[in-house]
Amino acid sequence: MIQLNYNIKNKIKQPAKCCSYCGKSYVKQNNLNKHIGICELIYNAKRKSYDINEEDELPSQQQLFSLLKELTYKYNKLEEKVKELTKNIPKKKIKINFIEKLNSDNIPKIIFQNLIHEITINEDDVLFLLQNSVFDTFEKIFSNTIFNLNEKYPIYAFVERKNVLYIYQSEKNWVEISNSIFIDFLNKVQMKLLNRLHDWKKNTKENSDKIEILFNKTIVKLLNVEFNKESILNKMNNLIYNKIKLSNNEE
Repeated sequence: MIQLNYNIKNKIKQPAKCCSYCGKSYVKQNNLNKHIGICELIYNAKRKSYDINEEDELPSQQQLFSLLKELTYKYNKLEEKVKELTKNIPKKKIKINFIEKLNSDNIPKIIFQNLIHEITINEDDVLFLLQNSVFDTFEKIFSNTIFNLNEKYPIYAFVERKNVLYIYQSEKNWVEISNSIFIDFLNKVQMKLLNRLHDWKKNTKENSDKIEILFNKTIVKLLNVEFNKESILNKMNNLIYNKIKLSNNEE
């Protein structure tokens, strides 16, 4: 039996079709009847511990089903609101000392200054250069050395620090690579490639004007790449970074 709750605030101002438990109003009587069945259960649960005994009138299946639907709806609404509130909360960024991390657990087999000796250039690289750009050729050459992540080479990069390269200079001494050191390294690779190109020209069996023209054009193409130019240096930096960057959390 539904009993009226006479403690509702501003009951005089409420329209006729309103819930006697919470005061919520409805235009249609049918909607009000559905609501009252649910609200009565909630009201009784708040009023007492709602221990079931023989004297209590058990809610019908319809009432329980309606209550479940109502609670599910409210839960979904609440979940949406929580998601909306939490997505705007800025995530706390953890500062990582990348130099300290590298010094503590990443000891390469050689220092960066000796990396040039690990880079070999063969005839395939020269033939590739004849038909492709200098940047693509460098990428091919590096794929056998510093892009080989199975080896601990003295150059490293993290996804958390975009386009920053670290090099290993001496025992437990990682540093950010400077432009001067990077340019010197790239110039040495360029010179190795140039010497190998001359060897190819000297050893080629075909001695024709076509070969001579191709050789000269390739020499010009190779030497036109000046690594001390900011745009070219950045391009090489990005090339290496994008190949060797590693997430700090993947290790």
